[in-house]
Amino acid sequence: MFFWEFVQSKMPQFSLPITSTTAIAVVATAFACRSAWNSTPDWVKEYFKKKKSPKVKDANDDFANPATIASKLQDMFNLMYKESSDLLPADMPWFKIYVCFISFVHNRTEVLTAHPEFRDGFYRKEGLKLHLSELEVLEEYMEYAEWAYDGSVLNLQDKIRPRAFDLVRLDTATEPGRVGHFILADKATKRIIISIKGTSTISDMLTDLIGVTVEQEVEGKKYRFHEGMYTAAKMMLDDTRSMIEEFFLPAGYSIVVTGHSLGASVACLLGFLLRDAIPALRRNKKLKVYAYATPACMSYD
Repeated sequence: MFFWEFVQSKMPQFSLPITSTTAIAVVATAFACRSAWNSTPDWVKEYFKKKKSPKVKDANDDFANPATIASKLQDMFNLMYKESSDLLPADMPWFKIYVCFISFVHNRTEVLTAHPEFRDGFYRKEGLKLHLSELEVLEEYMEYAEWAYDGSVLNLQDKIRPRAFDLVRLDTATEPGRVGHFILADKATKRIIISIKGTSTISDMLTDLIGVTVEQEVEGKKYRFHEGMYTAAKMMLDDTRSMIEEFFLPAGYSIVVTGHSLGASVACLLGFLLRDAIPALRRNKKLKVYAYATPACMSYD
């Protein structure tokens, strides 16, 4: 009974009696709240901290605001409901449509995992025949794309040390609309390697889910982009443009962007945006992109 006597001694005196069951419930609730807060993504915690202080302005566009994230997800579901309304029963509740959509995505993933021959057959039919030297290059950049999933600077340094690369940046972004990535400099071959991480966190999943298309003009033509992926690529452009223009290109370096999954989509869009923003990258193969398992990220035309 020592624990219960200790709790009673620390409790203020109330007119209503406090039983041992109530005290245990209070302690359990406190531990549950603490656990929930500890498991909350850092970007959500930062939002609430900044919200308390009006002096701090959020510079991460709208994706730093959880309410905006919810609104954008709702826009996507509204669009899905609108496009499917003619095919579904009129009395079907909206939440069942959402559940069906999520179940479809899950089942499709399960089918592709269980029957990879469907995917592999498609790739063999539609893909191009490559020379062995080209496959070796693809294998090399696939390795760099895989490294992006490890957010440890010590592990990354261990991997690049035998190749004499210099680590320029390691960004372990944790908020929606941003992607983790690292930048390496290879002095021997005059390459800058930008490797972008794929989906591995809840924040990455939210970036994936913000799938309503947005129209933007690139290289004088209008295109439709996946909003979450475009936002991540645009932020990557803003983060890297000045160092590419002011340091890497004048020093004679070429730029190579690689990534897997979400990182592949962002890599493709980043390459597209870099070509538009920096004309020098359009010449002499100064920019290359190697993307692996790339989800749809922009209009085909």
